[in-house]
Amino acid sequence: MKVVRASALTGYRELVDHLGGDPDLLLRAAAINPACVGDREVFISGAALINVVEAAADHTGRPDFGRLLSTKQTPEILGPLALACRSAPTTEQAFTILSRFMSAHTNALDVGLIPHTAGEYLFFAVEINLKSIAQQHQTMELSLGIALQTLRLLLGRNYCPREVHIPHAPLAPESAYRRFFGAPAVFNAAVGGFLISAGDIEQPLSTDQLVHQTTLSYLTLTAPSPQAGSAAVAVAALLGPLLPAGPPSFNLIARHFGLHPKALQRRLAAESTSFAAILDQVRREIAQRRLADPNVTLIHLSHQLGYADQSVLTRACQRWFGMTPSEYRKTAGLDHLSPTS
Repeated sequence: MKVVRASALTGYRELVDHLGGDPDLLLRAAAINPACVGDREVFISGAALINVVEAAADHTGRPDFGRLLSTKQTPEILGPLALACRSAPTTEQAFTILSRFMSAHTNALDVGLIPHTAGEYLFFAVEINLKSIAQQHQTMELSLGIALQTLRLLLGRNYCPREVHIPHAPLAPESAYRRFFGAPAVFNAAVGGFLISAGDIEQPLSTDQLVHQTTLSYLTLTAPSPQAGSAAVAVAALLGPLLPAGPPSFNLIARHFGLHPKALQRRLAAESTSFAAILDQVRREIAQRRLADPNVTLIHLSHQLGYADQSVLTRACQRWFGMTPSEYRKTAGLDHLSPTS
């Protein structure tokens, strides 16, 4: 299953609204909860993101919607990944980190540096790996816009690549692409991305070793592999962000790790646990943390845990804590909230 953090839609609702459209209508049609938009703690379907971005271009009559949306975002939507890149010792190491840990933000996008036939150049490839969806022009241009901002984060705010490669025909006059990307565009390219000078990645960055190591450690934990350590920890780390889209099946989790379901089942059994037990524990821990936040309504929490309605949350809390969610909040001094909160 291809997923992406909901921070990838930062600015979406405001932009669609500004252009005279109805963002929540589009989001619900794509099965995305409008309240989750911009939230780094929530993953949404990669296919849903593509569909809602493509739909916005049609809905608003703006063929440049993907590029426009990228201007409402910054590399900070990548969270700790942006910080790890910015604090790397060299730009070359920053690109390596970006490629290695992009899955902490999304597993639907591949990025990385590729040697070019002309030795003095490199190609910074940006490729959406959801081939089942034919129409993804807007999402590609959104991705290229954020990739350009990432280049400028590392190489200077006025940095311009040698070329921008776009894997589809132009959606606007070619001059509009040159103005936006600061470089001539190559359309209908085999792979999207940017042609850059090899010497550009050799410059050192202003590094903070403590920040760099801390963020790398965090990224390693948020993109875990059961082959590299505890299978239970890896499954738990993946489950939490996926729950708002509905609890994923065990077979889907196994496929994510490239394991046969029986192989993952044996790994979990060897750690004296099971998929059902991990799922229940993850939900319990999220509930405990979110119930302590007075700004989180019970309806929103139910959705975050992947429950169909609030009554399921109530029964789960009675099993976990021996009391209802509202009673639990009273014990924490949060009884001033409304019944649906």
